[in-house]
Amino acid sequence: MKGELTILPVLVRTCRYQITELSAIQFALPPNKSIAKMGREERREAWVRLSEMIEHALNGRTAGNERLMAARTHPSRKRRHSMQKWTM
Repeated sequence: MKGELTILPVLVRTCRYQITELSAIQFALPPNKSIAKMGREERREAWVRLSEMIEHALNGRTAGNERLMAARTHPSRKRRHSMQKWTM
């Protein structure tokens, strides 16, 4: 995995990400609701899911990551990328 960067974007607060290059990247959590707008328990669950994705990325288990991210994708978003990998 040397030379690659995994990006797991999370919408912490409401913003206009749709007009940026981030709109082409699948978010780690559904972007229709920012972390700030989630209730306490929903926020806790979101951070647990994100920590699982980070753990999988660190362990190099991309197949598990793709499965995990696909399960977390909001149904109204067209799946463009399961994960973004950038060569450094």
